[in-house]
Amino acid sequence: MKLLLLFMSSMILLGFIGAGNNSEIIFQKENYFPRLSGENLNGKKYSIPDDLSGSIKIIAVGFDRNHQEIINTWIPVLDNILDKENKIKLFELPIIYEMKYPGRIWLNNAMRIGIPDLKSRERTITIYTNRDFLIKELNLNITESYLFVINNRGKILWLTSGPATEVKIDFLKKLIEKYI
Repeated sequence: MKLLLLFMSSMILLGFIGAGNNSEIIFQKENYFPRLSGENLNGKKYSIPDDLSGSIKIIAVGFDRNHQEIINTWIPVLDNILDKENKIKLFELPIIYEMKYPGRIWLNNAMRIGIPDLKSRERTITIYTNRDFLIKELNLNITESYLFVINNRGKILWLTSGPATEVKIDFLKKLIEKYI
């Protein structure tokens, strides 16, 4: 009981956010990022990819808490690539199994507490959906984290998995130069 009171007090003091919704997955055309819905760690709702700003969107996708370490190898590199005109934007999408309301509200707020950086909270959009279906349709592997680069229509320009490497970073920079 004390733990529950402590948790609820923390939520009030730290700026409680909602639970978001379980997202339907809508596949557009082949080689396009699917339509999903989610909520960032500041409580703003998104329809993805439509509500994502930027001409080029870099989307880091993880399926497991451990994937964050791999995604973090990209963050310093991507922070240097992002431009002041906001043509290139970064988003992190933790993809989580569908959950009932209490589980979603608890997890959203636990992640918010665990990520104190405001910029990281803004770009982290939690997606609760049928992960197995998404993984199968996109031909992904649940043991990997992914980096998608998409244009403003949602077309996937590039997809890679795993940590940042010099080869991948060079390719990403050339790809962005081509489209910006």
